[in-house]
Amino acid sequence: KEYFEVGCAPGNIMIFFNKVYGYQVSGCDFINCKLIEKNIRKAGVEQVKLYEEDFKKMDLDKKYNIVASYGFVEHFQNYSDILRKHKKLVAEDGYIIIELPNIRKFNYILYKVFAPDILKIHNLKIMDINVLRREIEDNEFEIIYNNYYLSNIFMANSDNELINKKKVIKHIFLIIRKLFELLHCANIPNKYFSPYIICIAKRKKGRE
Repeated sequence: KEYFEVGCAPGNIMIFFNKVYGYQVSGCDFINCKLIEKNIRKAGVEQVKLYEEDFKKMDLDKKYNIVASYGFVEHFQNYSDILRKHKKLVAEDGYIIIELPNIRKFNYILYKVFAPDILKIHNLKIMDINVLRREIEDNEFEIIYNNYYLSNIFMANSDNELINKKKVIKHIFLIIRKLFELLHCANIPNKYFSPYIICIAKRKKGRE
């Protein structure tokens, strides 16, 4: 089975799919593919195919069992075209995985106050599970999972580069995350606080 990741830096998810599920892994990114390959091979993955190209301009004559991207689609105004290009690479009975940040509702206020520059490079229109469903679900693809993920607010990942640059903000959000966990409400998907959106869809048989 083959896995292809769009915007694959730093390569950790490709390592996961290879090590845990045995997939042959490939990916594209427009910079630093040598560093990505170094990271992947250091983890013991012997075979990896990387394309240092602009995904919008790529013309791959190949199909994959899983095509995925994480925090990629929302950087484009023409997200419909980008998603169609993802779907085109999926083999019959294969899957597409799309993960997006959720920078709307309460999260938008936090970004507006603490990280306004990030808002400028994200398209908030696609950060809605109903919009994402309409873009992916059609006569070829059926939705397997489409929902907000977790409920630890903005910047749930304590390794986030931006949050680590601002120590006070980091401690504030780590305290908030801990509070959510203590109250047993750290995994209640919702459009107001969830930091991520995830959609998984399957290409129907005979629809390649």
